[in-house]
Amino acid sequence: MAAFFGAIFYFGLLIAGLVGWIFNIGKLVHVGMPLAQWGVIEVLRAIGILLAPLGAVLGYC
Repeated sequence: MAAFFGAIFYFGLLIAGLVGWIFNIGKLVHVGMPLAQWGVIEVLRAIGILLAPLGAVLGYC
């Protein structure tokens, strides 16, 4: 029974991470600034597209 709830928990984390990663891509696509004017958060979001855990966290910021 505990394994079942553990699997549900990790599946929820996977879904939340995937949604955050998609939010991150959406925010980066709609930033509307030239590359030369990007700040630290935009650069981290660009890196986060390749590093999915970082992108998932930054998608909610």
